[in-house]
Amino acid sequence: MTSPKVTILANPYARRARHFNPGVALSYLESHGYQAHYETPLGVEEFHKSAKKAADRGDEILFVFGGDGTLRIAAGALSGSQTAFAALAGGTTNVWVREMHIPFDPHKAIETHLNGQRTKIDLGRANGEPFILMAGIGWDAEIASHVASGLKRRLGVASYVLYGIPLIPLLKTSRISWSTAEESFSDQTAIIIVSNTRSYGGMVSFTPEANATDGLLNICALNPRGIRDVIGLSTSLLRSKLPDDNRVIRVNSKELHIDSSGHWFQVDGDVIGRTPLTVEIEECALLVSVPRGELPAVIRYSAR
Repeated sequence: MTSPKVTILANPYARRARHFNPGVALSYLESHGYQAHYETPLGVEEFHKSAKKAADRGDEILFVFGGDGTLRIAAGALSGSQTAFAALAGGTTNVWVREMHIPFDPHKAIETHLNGQRTKIDLGRANGEPFILMAGIGWDAEIASHVASGLKRRLGVASYVLYGIPLIPLLKTSRISWSTAEESFSDQTAIIIVSNTRSYGGMVSFTPEANATDGLLNICALNPRGIRDVIGLSTSLLRSKLPDDNRVIRVNSKELHIDSSGHWFQVDGDVIGRTPLTVEIEECALLVSVPRGELPAVIRYSAR
C-alpha cells in the first residue's frame, strides 16, 4: 500500500521562520506514515506553481507556513482540488490561524491537522487574485501601499498604524460607484471591505456575521461626512458597534463591481493594484484542515 503524500511549503522570509524546524516536521510526518516533501519556493509565481503541483500529484495535505499573504497564494492554487489546505502560522498577525483556532506553534499545528477535520469553504477572487479573508478598497489599501514589505514583516498591523496616523489628515473620501448583482451605490466613501470571514487584521470586524460557507460576500462600506464621522465610525468599529444609518452600507452578494477607477485595493493584506475591480466568490472551492471539535462559527454550515 502506497503511503499518502504530503508537502510542506514554507516562505523562507516569514516572520516566524525561527520557530520552525523543517527536519523535525518531516521526521514527525514520516513517522506517521506519510511521504513528506519540503519546499521553499521564492516569489509569488513559484509558490503558486509549487502548490498547484502538490494538488496535481494528489497530495493528501499541503501544509503552508507563512503569513496570510502567503496562505492566500497557496489557497488559490488548491481551488477545486481534493488536497487539504493546512495553515501553519509563519507571519506576524496570522488572522486565518487565529480564526480557525490553530496552534501558533507550527509543530503542534501539524499534529493538530493530522488529528483534525476537513471541510470546504468559499474562496474569494478580486480581479482574479485569491483571498481567504477579505478584500479592501480605499483608505486601508492606500495606507498599505505606503508600507514597505520589510516593515510589514517586522511589525505587522502596527506598521499600518505607524504609517496611517500621519496620513489621516491627508486622506479624503472619494466618490466610488459600485454595484452588486442586486443593487447599485454611489457615495463619498472612505473604505469598502468585502469579506469572506469576520476578523479584519485580527483587531476589529467590519462583517461580524460573515460565513465562509454561505456562498456570499459580506460587504461593508463606510461613508463618513467629515472628520467627526471618521473618529466616530472608527470608535464604533473598535467597539464592534457600527451604527445602522446611511454612513454604513452592509449588503451580501455573490459579486461586487467597482466601476470607479484609480482606487487602491488589497487582498488579505497584499496591495494588488487599483480599480476598476470585480470581486467574486467561488463556492465551496477550498478544502481546509482545522482542529477537531466544533467548527468555528465563521465556517460552520447553516441552512441557507
